[in-house]
Amino acid sequence: MATTRRQDALRETLEGFAQYLRTSSDFQPVTKRTYAREARNFLRDTGVGSIAALSPTILQAWHAAMVDRSLSASTIQQRHAAVRQFLIWLNRFQGRPRASALLQALLLLKAPRAQGVKQPTTPLSPAEIERILEVGTTAGDFYGPRVRAMVHLLVDTGLRATEVAELKLADIDLEERTARVWGKGGKERTVVYTKECGQDLARWREERGRYRVVDNTLFVSGRGRALHGADVWQIVKVACKSAGIERRIWTHLFRYTRITTLLQRGMPIQDVADLAGQVNINTTKRYSIPETQNIKAQYDQYA
Repeated sequence: MATTRRQDALRETLEGFAQYLRTSSDFQPVTKRTYAREARNFLRDTGVGSIAALSPTILQAWHAAMVDRSLSASTIQQRHAAVRQFLIWLNRFQGRPRASALLQALLLLKAPRAQGVKQPTTPLSPAEIERILEVGTTAGDFYGPRVRAMVHLLVDTGLRATEVAELKLADIDLEERTARVWGKGGKERTVVYTKECGQDLARWREERGRYRVVDNTLFVSGRGRALHGADVWQIVKVACKSAGIERRIWTHLFRYTRITTLLQRGMPIQDVADLAGQVNINTTKRYSIPETQNIKAQYDQYA
């Protein structure tokens, strides 16, 4: 009986945390799902029978087990972030002062640094972009207009995949050529797209209206339901394969291409950061590293 009561108490605690995440405006939907899942996995992996049984020693053993399994630095960091938020919630909203000491112990544990040398990223070329857009022209009804509008929006705005998935019909202003976006941390911003993108969006909205749609999101599945960020990536992946693009393509590459293009054309870096939804301008600066040819030309000019 005692074991059953403890298990019920843990389930109630996890459900309370999941409910907190669902109602919070501080996290993206994908982050909410990830944190809820990792909190469950954390309690399962540590094998504790109750929250009161958690200790700094158990945290250290949990962290060491991940390192011993050679999990990637990003995976360990993600799990740390989820457990950190779980402990913050326990301390602030559940009246568990011991969670504060556990949080301090967690902050002392460091995930290993990623190994290897990061390879430079090559932006999408205009020819590659045109080939991907062409897939949307040749594909059939519903899927073709959706692909073309989605890819064109990624190309023009540099939105994140989750931001594209969460766009509502009311967020798109075809007359002003703007889109209202809810980014990381629930922060709102406005992005601008080209006239050609607006035409593709208008065509997609018209095509969308011919089907029974049960959700008010801009992009929906063939069954009329909302998409997730992973769905956007899958749609783009299939379009790139159909376009005959052989190199590795991922949705962030569209974002990378848009930001680097704007910077190379002389748009002020603060304006680019605002459009990209990057609070820390140092993040935007990473996209403005000159190419080797440009560095050589500048060196020859000033040497």
